[in-house]
Amino acid sequence: MTLFRGGAGTGKTHTLKEVERAIGASNRPVPVLVLAPQRQQVHDLESAGLRAQTLAQALTTKQFAPYSVVILDEAGQVGVREMRELIQALHDVRGRLILSGAIGVFRRSLSDAAVEWRPKLPVESARDFALVRTLARIRE
Repeated sequence: MTLFRGGAGTGKTHTLKEVERAIGASNRPVPVLVLAPQRQQVHDLESAGLRAQTLAQALTTKQFAPYSVVILDEAGQVGVREMRELIQALHDVRGRLILSGAIGVFRRSLSDAAVEWRPKLPVESARDFALVRTLARIRE
């Protein structure tokens, strides 16, 4: 998991477009999927030249290719359950996740998610426990 954050207007979308292009142009290209929580955000990403879909669409189909890279824009707006579901789906296919968002909202959202995760969601396996510990470290 990679955290990518910046303030409004700092060029996050442009940078994400370059990341997608570089992954596609590498010697070992892997599938790249760009997601956003809301349809308007998807439209904005598409206007910037990125093929995108909503997180809800991706989680409904759960058709993540092996070793795929998922770029989630506006990740600070994603709820705990959806984030957990996405992380689990990518873990199952050995995928990578790049989370992008605004500095304040993003940091607060992920640290809240880590705190919320521990008491409210059951830890079903050692892998889940490791994920909770990783997210909790973001808060520090």
